[in-house]
Amino acid sequence: MSMSASSALARFSLHALLALTLAGQASAASFTVNVSTDDADANIDGTCETIATNGQCSLRAALMEANAVAPPMGETHHIVFDIPPGDACFSGHPDHCGIMFTAELPDIVRPVSIDGSTQTGGSGICSSAIPDRPPYPIVLDGSSAYGAKLRLEQGSDGSSIRGLNLQQMTDAIAIVRSNGNTIACNFIGTDNSGSNSGATGSNFNGVILGCSSTGNIIGGPAVGDGNLIAGSEFDGIQINGAIPCVPDNGTPDGNFILGNYIGVQKDGATPFPVGYSGISMYDGSGPDNNRVGVMPDGGSGVLRAPNVIGGSTYDGIYIADGVSGAVISGNFIGTGLSGAEQIGNGSGGVYVDNSQSILIGGPDPADANTFAFNAYNGVAVDSGATGIRIQRNIMYGNHDIGIDLGLDGKTLNDADDSDSGANTLLNFPEIHGVQQGGGMVTIDYSVPVDTLSPNLPLEIEFYIADGGTTQGAILIGTDTYAAPGIKQASFAEGSYSNGDQITATATDSSGNTSEFSVSPMLFRDGFED
Repeated sequence: MSMSASSALARFSLHALLALTLAGQASAASFTVNVSTDDADANIDGTCETIATNGQCSLRAALMEANAVAPPMGETHHIVFDIPPGDACFSGHPDHCGIMFTAELPDIVRPVSIDGSTQTGGSGICSSAIPDRPPYPIVLDGSSAYGAKLRLEQGSDGSSIRGLNLQQMTDAIAIVRSNGNTIACNFIGTDNSGSNSGATGSNFNGVILGCSSTGNIIGGPAVGDGNLIAGSEFDGIQINGAIPCVPDNGTPDGNFILGNYIGVQKDGATPFPVGYSGISMYDGSGPDNNRVGVMPDGGSGVLRAPNVIGGSTYDGIYIADGVSGAVISGNFIGTGLSGAEQIGNGSGGVYVDNSQSILIGGPDPADANTFAFNAYNGVAVDSGATGIRIQRNIMYGNHDIGIDLGLDGKTLNDADDSDSGANTLLNFPEIHGVQQGGGMVTIDYSVPVDTLSPNLPLEIEFYIADGGTTQGAILIGTDTYAAPGIKQASFAEGSYSNGDQITATATDSSGNTSEFSVSPMLFRDGFED
């Protein structure tokens, strides 16, 4: 055997032994980022060092090491931060270290937790509500490396990314073919204080999910879980069923978005617009069964945390062709958590295109979304969409009507409800009179139905209207309309008075909800006809 062949065999044996040693490691690894440079790892050997024996570990090097070997089942590798104050990244701004990327980062293909709040100065970030958070000490800056992102790919199931400020990244965080990940407690697209200062927004989207990605949580139910996502070129959060996926050809189904501020600064009251929609779901054969504002609690109940979605150039939430099973519950769309903040979206609150079986609101009082101050409607349903249940929501201050079926303004009732279109153009309730007295409110109403095939019963919701408009601002109560003809519904008096106006919607057994009644009636002491 020649000397060169012998040397090659020796090198191969050493690498093979190293691979066997790493593959057999007994526990997950932890890597501490202690330098702001963007250098690669010197050797994939279980030790994060940009140059052999120098002890410096960059974020890029830590990702390379974490990708090399899978941690034990059910565990994750950990990437934490301890960059000393003398590092050049603190020059001119001692409250944060800016890590500037020079090229795209490697895809993340192993379970890993990345936690920027471990850096000095970050201890209070992820225990605070978004408006109360101190400046983020770790800033990831993609302005010099178009395409730089944190991308969770196949093999990274169960990862988490938290406590980071990501600026001028391209699809700042992407989840593709990866499941059960958590993206929480980040500022994405703002500066590290949560405001619009300089060119901070994301190229393309703040967060994007594609291919077969399920069970991912963007935000979360705890007070410190929410992300602030603003200033992105396209959407704040995009759930994209049209991304080419080889070989699985899947779609991002069954993900959860809750507790985030989207399209605003961290005060939740100052717009910082995204270029298109706060949240979008579209195209392909899905995505399906994604939930906004709510998620299962692991038992028979649910966990809730409202998203604040405002300032979008177009719709707060856009649901396009092919989507089904989406749930949008308990959010503030066009306003903040107090309901007074005027951060309306540039088009409507929710737009539903050619999709089916979408729940906007829900049967529980906590399911109600608040739609306010949007430039057009609260909810708009295009002509190809059916089964769009719009239930128990609060609508006021929107420029046009609260619910628009067919995108053509108010649609009048037709005899026998014989037409078709968005939500089958279900007829709305016609209110014939209101009687108030003795602590009760009694409403006489009917719904024009097809006498041959009436599709009954209907669920009727009665509201106090918003200042004479056909938008339901206060829910009075519900009734069941089981047979054609005029019916009375009675409710205990609430926090409303004579002179208030009343409107109503109907929802059929297929989940189609009507527009609001066209002529709100006034509460009077006597009967009004």
